[in-house]
Amino acid sequence: MIAAALQAGLFCAVFGTVGQAEKLSIGAGASAGTGLSLTGSGGKTYTKRSPAFLIGEVGIIHPSIPWLEFVPSVMLELEGRVGVALVPKVRAYIPGGKRVRFWGIAAVPIFVAPYSLVGIQGGAGVSLSLHQRVALFGEFTAGAYVWGTDLMNGSDHSAALGKIDESLGVRVYF
Repeated sequence: MIAAALQAGLFCAVFGTVGQAEKLSIGAGASAGTGLSLTGSGGKTYTKRSPAFLIGEVGIIHPSIPWLEFVPSVMLELEGRVGVALVPKVRAYIPGGKRVRFWGIAAVPIFVAPYSLVGIQGGAGVSLSLHQRVALFGEFTAGAYVWGTDLMNGSDHSAALGKIDESLGVRVYF
């Protein structure tokens, strides 16, 4: 027993003490939303309401960069054909209040079933803390989908889908 204590003491004296582990901030959220879809083909623009969707997400913040959050998400479109997308996001928080927070969003939605569709999104969000661990939030995004099997092909064989969406939800911090 004394030998083990001496070895531990010698190890600490030579190599220093082991620092406390950094703790990641983890949060989980669920939201629902819809918006407006825009597409063009043959010189005409078509609009319609976007399918309603649900998003489940986990937010991860490293303590050395507390203003940046990595948010792996899954989106499920509920109307018409049910679509499933993986949506990696990054949120950049604006320094400021504790109760009300604002952020910018960058995301790459990747629909994987039953069709393929890849795009980019950018937008902004706001949250209102109800409690230290619970907040309501809203996000507003604009996106463009430029590749996939679900795009309309016009006479020039090129098309894109634009979306303007909003979502409202709740987030829980652990």
